[in-house]
Amino acid sequence: MESQRTKTLVVATILLFASVLLLRWYHLTTRPVGTVVTFDVKSVSVGDLIFRRGRGLASDVARRFSLQEQRFSHVGIIVETEDGLGVVHSIADDAKGFDGVVVESISGFLEDARDWSAYRLAVSQEERNEIGNVALSMATKGIRFDNEYDLSTSDRLYCTELVRSVVNSALRAEFFTAKTHRMGRDFVSISDLYVDMSVQVLKVK
Repeated sequence: MESQRTKTLVVATILLFASVLLLRWYHLTTRPVGTVVTFDVKSVSVGDLIFRRGRGLASDVARRFSLQEQRFSHVGIIVETEDGLGVVHSIADDAKGFDGVVVESISGFLEDARDWSAYRLAVSQEERNEIGNVALSMATKGIRFDNEYDLSTSDRLYCTELVRSVVNSALRAEFFTAKTHRMGRDFVSISDLYVDMSVQVLKVK
């Protein structure tokens, strides 16, 4: 009987501990009710880069992967769509059914953001328009998200890899390069796209 009570107490303790962990995870990854992300679309134009900091463990890992500033965890490119301005980005998001390069509304892109900012490359508007055109074309090719984070593949791209590919292709120059070196490999981190680069801060929330 004593043994049974001990087992019951152990199970109850484990369940309580698991519940506490689950509750903490929920508060860390869920935006409080009533929180609204505001975005003035008049302040951005085609070809601008839009960065966000998401919620949860995956976002923290992506953010901390940068060797320089670790403010953001994801990035996309502003494009012109039939419904107005949108964002082309590469992401694996089971909740939204995304796996690779997609076009999404700005509000959808920012809906879970804890922080965000937009940056404008110091190039002509004509060149930024071409960046937008190339980004839109990439969204029609069925490119999957690159879970291996391998820069040698072109049929799978992670978010910063997509931005590098689009911008370099549109400008026909090595505007962005892989500056992050970890575990004997080269990567394009978030901060590689705006720290010490020819970019203009457009708006900071």
